[in-house]
Amino acid sequence: MPNTGQFHLLRVDGQADEAERLLAVTAVECNCLPCGAPRLLTTQGSTMSIHQVNICGFAQMLRALRGQLGKADAHALTTGYSSRDLLSARLAPDMYPLAKQIQFACTQAREAVCRLTGQPLPVLCTPGDMDQARELIDETLDHLAAADAAQIDAGASLDVAIELAGGLAFDMKGSEYAANWATPQFYFHLITAYSILRHNGVPLGKADYVPHMFAWMRQAG
Repeated sequence: MPNTGQFHLLRVDGQADEAERLLAVTAVECNCLPCGAPRLLTTQGSTMSIHQVNICGFAQMLRALRGQLGKADAHALTTGYSSRDLLSARLAPDMYPLAKQIQFACTQAREAVCRLTGQPLPVLCTPGDMDQARELIDETLDHLAAADAAQIDAGASLDVAIELAGGLAFDMKGSEYAANWATPQFYFHLITAYSILRHNGVPLGKADYVPHMFAWMRQAG
């Protein structure tokens, strides 16, 4: 199928695409606890915590990214090129390559834990091959799983200062940081990584971006 820039979802037993229902569901799956026991978290009649939205949400999306890298390896094997070459691919000349996008997604996820709990910020290395990329994701998942939910949520009232090069700084509360900085920064790098893989021929679809949604899938009718 040519790359038309449209999303294509997996069809099940000839039924219509699940896109509308998938996007309408107001729940997320939290598997980031060490025990691995899933929690189904809904926004109906309750307030979702920072830990649920950011830490658990980041974890499930990093697992999806790990799966996308597995498809990239398989695609490289069948087409006869090295999946390592993908790590230097980028969407535009002035954008960072895939390796950096993976590094930055993991950095944003770990920084969320550190900034909301008053820990020193991490310094992560850029992966040099797909094995290192998966290792970086796995280490980040372990870091997220070890985060204390109560401490993360208590970080909502902390003062967070983000200082960038050139003397630019942002001062905000932990709750503002989680919603307005950590969330968009993480997803920017995550979807850029997905887009690089898709642009370079890796057969990905919406189902590869949100595989956790299959927990709620059913046959219509």
